[in-house]
Amino acid sequence: MDHVRLTGAVSISAKPLIRSTIENYYQSLKRSESNRAELNWISNYLSDRPQSVHYQNALNALADSSVITSGVPQGSILGPLLFVIFVNEMPSTVSRCSVIMYANNTVLFFASQNVEEIEAVLNQELDTLYSWLTEPLFKQEEDRVYRIWYFS
Repeated sequence: MDHVRLTGAVSISAKPLIRSTIENYYQSLKRSESNRAELNWISNYLSDRPQSVHYQNALNALADSSVITSGVPQGSILGPLLFVIFVNEMPSTVSRCSVIMYANNTVLFFASQNVEEIEAVLNQELDTLYSWLTEPLFKQEEDRVYRIWYFS
């Protein structure tokens, strides 16, 4: 038991990424080497989308419609594809942790014999990840971040 190996894991939800701004999706597409025609088409698809509320066959009284400035259209065929393109950049933002992603959940792992090092590295990588998620809406609620310790 001289060399007990510890692994710290932090589980976070990537669900707030779905509400990313249209500009963030556009920049991700540019980095994915999409051609100009694809970029223009998707930009037009995401831009200036109206939204209105209908209740009992009546349009909302506040406004006929509002323009949506974030997210992808719910129920759209392109929505999941755009989300995947955007979140696939996430693992490259951290350098010392292993990353596992499934659906809208992400887990960062780091192993060491030193608990303080694990905690410091995980906190540093979370800070880096949150910096990549530049908008305030991405800040994780404290109750949505889970820390787990594994011993071997």
